[in-house]
Amino acid sequence: MLGVAKGSRGSITFTPAAGAGGTRSVVADIEQDGQLRARKIVARYTAPRTGLRAPRVVVRRGSSSALAVSWTTVPGASAYRVSARYNGRLAIRTMPARARRTSFTGLLATSGAQVGVQPVGGATRLGATGRRTLATPKTRKRTGKAPKPAKKKTSAKKG
Repeated sequence: MLGVAKGSRGSITFTPAAGAGGTRSVVADIEQDGQLRARKIVARYTAPRTGLRAPRVVVRRGSSSALAVSWTTVPGASAYRVSARYNGRLAIRTMPARARRTSFTGLLATSGAQVGVQPVGGATRLGATGRRTLATPKTRKRTGKAPKPAKKKTSAKKG
């Protein structure tokens, strides 16, 4: 409920709720003696898009055992919440709006990772999360057989 308009020409001022932008309607419920008598669309308006879009995320193996994460700017973001799941643990950190990259240490050479970067707008507005996966490196198959010995080169002597 937005409010109650008094008289035949009342007006109400409001701020649209957060959500997807687009056309919305203001609906009036008309009551008489506590009974709903009618429901009428009294106004239509275009709500602004209020959500923060997901950033594009890039993940790679950094030097030694680092997981390097970078992302694109999201207009309206005041910070970014970066999460990384690797080696069976979850690490989360909040980065300032000016940051475009961070790294996590302790990535095992045989591990992959899942990363998410979510823009934050103000104290409570969260945007869509950009996600990326770093694949587990492929390892060489071991057959359990000993390697074949190298062939010796022999030279034939004429004599």
